[in-house]
Amino acid sequence: MLDSKEKEDKAAVAQAPSILDFLDEESQEHFAAVRSMLESLGVPYVINTNMVRGLDYYNHTIFLSLRLMWQAAN
Repeated sequence: MLDSKEKEDKAAVAQAPSILDFLDEESQEHFAAVRSMLESLGVPYVINTNMVRGLDYYNHTIFLSLRLMWQAAN
């Protein structure tokens, strides 16, 4: 549903609670540490709570590097 292109699904996702509201303490600390490292390195980032990946095997932060993807394509 998170990656659906249907108008009704997009509306439902827009009204859904954020996954960030459901992180346990360990996950909150891990996420804060990742953000802190990115900031200390001067790496800009955007938090996208609707990024869809195989959540059945990820258990912490996932990320996508657009710069590396762009460089690989050019």
